[in-house]
Amino acid sequence: MSKIINSIVKALHSKPFPGARIFVLSCDEDKAFCNQLNEGLRNLGYKYWDEESCVLPGQNSIMEMERAIFDSEFVLVVMSDMSSRDEGLYQKLLHKVLEEQAAKSDGGIKLISIFIDETELPWAFRKYHPLDMTEPENAKMIARSFDTELKRRQAKKIPLKKSIAIWI
Repeated sequence: MSKIINSIVKALHSKPFPGARIFVLSCDEDKAFCNQLNEGLRNLGYKYWDEESCVLPGQNSIMEMERAIFDSEFVLVVMSDMSSRDEGLYQKLLHKVLEEQAAKSDGGIKLISIFIDETELPWAFRKYHPLDMTEPENAKMIARSFDTELKRRQAKKIPLKKSIAIWI
């Protein structure tokens, strides 16, 4: 897994969308991968969200996750054999991500599905081109997606949303 994380961090080193808020969605079994990826993103100056640091005592954690998904410029959805069998919160949040992607106009990019092992892509995600990270050289495509979305926003003069969630 560290090979995948290193390739993503290396690809984003050029900072194709400086200061972007990135939500990494994973099932509980892939949390260690998610935490390592968040650390790499933080070291590059990107903002990321994690439940342990961004949900305050007394807050509704599910509502805060949904806010962060809404707030984010990108959601990296970690797809794995474990996530394909997960039911519950992960699936609920996948549907929230799909709603946010569908709200993008003109081919905008928010959702980037990344495979970290051999697995089946959920049916609803098949129309959004996934990225097979079992081939680490594919990580450069994440940077291209970030760059393409930044240029689209600049051309349309779409400002960054004011944040309603807590970000690190």
